Amino acid sequence: MENNFSEIENYPFLSPFVFIEEHTEIEKRKKTLLNLLKKEWNILKFDKSKTLEYLSARENIFAKVISNHYEKNYQQIVRNSLFNKNSFESLSKNTRLLDSIIHVAFEYAFNDFSALKEKNYDDIKKEYLINKDSLPKNKKKLNITRKKIKKISTNPEKQEERQLLKHFITVESELVREIERIDNRINCLEKQLPLFQMIEIKKGFLLKHLVIFARGGYGRAELSFASDKDLGYCLDIKQLSIEESELC
Repeated sequence: MENNFSEIENYPFLSPFVFIEEHTEIEKRKKTLLNLLKKEWNILKFDKSKTLEYLSARENIFAKVISNHYEKNYQQIVRNSLFNKNSFESLSKNTRLLDSIIHVAFEYAFNDFSALKEKNYDDIKKEYLINKDSLPKNKKKLNITRKKIKKISTNPEKQEERQLLKHFITVESELVREIERIDNRINCLEKQLPLFQMIEIKKGFLLKHLVIFARGGYGRAELSFASDKDLGYCLDIKQLSIEESELC
């Protein structure tokens, strides 16, 4: 017996409550938002060489434009819902509004990939230099600690000296672990730094291997007006190097 049928065929009364993807509507809204973002950004004429300030300014522009757009359209959906007998239709419109914003966020952020790459490279280089600076200092501390241990070990009869010896042995153990950690991290960063500059991730690759998914009411396409906007993401890092995963 053929049983390849949808639930709607069995329960036709559910038809008004089925979420319908409106790709044309999302694309239209996405185009509008990207144009608004571009217009606001062009007013600033910000210097891209100042990476941190540039990224901060981009984030502020995005927050401002998206907030205004969402508030305007959200209020319109709420007003229309007062005259709409099907509340699910209003929830669907709210869901599609958020969908368009997620699409725009991806496009907008990907345009800043080179700046993010530069920032991450600077962060890794800074971490490398800090570790290189702290390694000899920790080795010096270890050397001094071992000298103190040796000195106290020759005459550990007094109670206070035995306690002091115990303290220095603990400090020695902690320093050895810290030196090992720093040394391993330096070796790792020395390999990563030259590779980091060669990273090039294409949009098509991310679209295939990065998934942004909705959860809760948003995931069920029943995003009520008071609901949290719960999102998650999953990146297939098996297709990426360590450096690429860290950047993404």
